[in-house]
Amino acid sequence: MKVTVNGHEYILLTKCPLLETTERYEFKTDVHQSFDATSEERIPLLDAARQSFNWSMIAFKDEVPEMFNDLYSWMRKEFLVPQPLESQLVGDLSDDFIETDTSNLGINVGTFILVKGDGFLNVAEVTEIGRYEVIEGVPTYIDGYRLDEAVTATNAQIQPLRKVIIAGNPTSQANGLMFKPTLNLRVLDSVEYPMAAEPQQYKGDDLYFTPLLLDGDFLDINFEQHQSIVDGEIGQFWQFTHWLNPLINKNFRVIMSNRQEYIDYKKWFYRRRGRLNPFWLPSYQNNFNLVSRGSYGITVKNDNYLSDRKNIAIKANGVWTAHSVTSTSISGENIVMNLTPQPPINIERVSYLGLYRLNSDAVEFYFKGADIVEATVPIVELLP
Repeated sequence: MKVTVNGHEYILLTKCPLLETTERYEFKTDVHQSFDATSEERIPLLDAARQSFNWSMIAFKDEVPEMFNDLYSWMRKEFLVPQPLESQLVGDLSDDFIETDTSNLGINVGTFILVKGDGFLNVAEVTEIGRYEVIEGVPTYIDGYRLDEAVTATNAQIQPLRKVIIAGNPTSQANGLMFKPTLNLRVLDSVEYPMAAEPQQYKGDDLYFTPLLLDGDFLDINFEQHQSIVDGEIGQFWQFTHWLNPLINKNFRVIMSNRQEYIDYKKWFYRRRGRLNPFWLPSYQNNFNLVSRGSYGITVKNDNYLSDRKNIAIKANGVWTAHSVTSTSISGENIVMNLTPQPPINIERVSYLGLYRLNSDAVEFYFKGADIVEATVPIVELLP
């Protein structure tokens, strides 16, 4: 449907997107790796992630003419796309201010929002976030959104809208009954989403114990190390590497089962800012065969212990904790590891703890229906 906001016309895509629809956010980070791959400098190049959609819709019978005509006549003009999984109930409205929690939505000043109520549909622009009201002589902050016009609606719901253009040439399936276009949409007004709160810290970086989901029956792990092979083709050949240790690559796959988890993941991705900000994560594998636990450390079998790895994670009573290996000593066929802080009791598993970052500046959300969303982004271990 066609709407007019501040004298400018848009086509509002009110049709619910199909399950083939995806949503993509992408930062841009310039990464400079050291010669021996032990450190790197990361420079952010975008303040807010670029947002885009692969949007799929379908129209049947009487709906076909309007959708076809809108696409034909508006292909190089601006559309408005709602984000239904970011909807928020706001009750009855009769003012130009919507009192609500603003911490969950990607709405900035200048953002358009869709206000839906009983028999009511309206597009408005956010002109201010929050206001102050004098209550009992004290200025008090009231959270919410100031609109460019007053809105009257019952049982209202708001959804952020994104101004978009069609990138490239759209395609569509059609027959005598239906019209099913697929559009690549690029967002013109990408917003700065709220960032996740600071989690537990370890050595100055974020620490997470989020489980890694399997892809089928396994988790694929890729060991990467620079290699140059010198071969003159007339005799022996040699290899060399200037990397001191391999880099470990995995996929960080997340399934979000409700709208709040979907919003929380966006906040987490904005905290990472693509490849910029690293975080600690266990391998979750059984990397040590535990022999015993002491007051200040643990004893493990000497299975060719990797002395360069000074950080471990311990699972005890179903809870993971992070520990630094302060010193080691050999005791027969075992290794005695002194830890800070001291290890917990009832140890179930001991894993390596690595410093990771995302190995892509982009994340793509796949909508599965029933508010279920899946996202997969590669990660790489920077520091053992």
